[in-house]
Amino acid sequence: MRRSRLLIVLPAVGALVFTGLAPASADSTHSSGKLSAKVLEIDDKARANDKGTRVSVEFDYKCKGDDDDIRTRVVLRQDGDRLVENFEGHLKCDGARHEKKVELKADKGVRVENGRARVTVRFVDDRNGKVLDKEKERDVNVKGVRKNR
Repeated sequence: MRRSRLLIVLPAVGALVFTGLAPASADSTHSSGKLSAKVLEIDDKARANDKGTRVSVEFDYKCKGDDDDIRTRVVLRQDGDRLVENFEGHLKCDGARHEKKVELKADKGVRVENGRARVTVRFVDDRNGKVLDKEKERDVNVKGVRKNR
């Protein structure tokens, strides 16, 4: 009896696999269009180079789906100056918590100083422009700029 069931089941399973009706082994979040991203926390410290022309900030996030469909915008504001970094992808979207370090580069003539600044992080669905998570902001302490530039 058991052998006859096996003879019926094996060809049926094989047919499902070859026709594409079997469950996919790949991540189904991309094919179904489900995309999510959330900023969990922004680190309260930002590290600048000695000239104040580059600043590294870190944040924790979770996301699901294809990271190439997520546009990330990170902005640091200090005394009217802004350093901005936009990128697509470069996230690990497996639903787990991850840390991301982003280096912001100042435009010509813009420099940050040691002290307080405001960092904003936002995720946008690059396919339709919808914000995936409300903007997260945090006051940070910039360190690393040499006093005598």
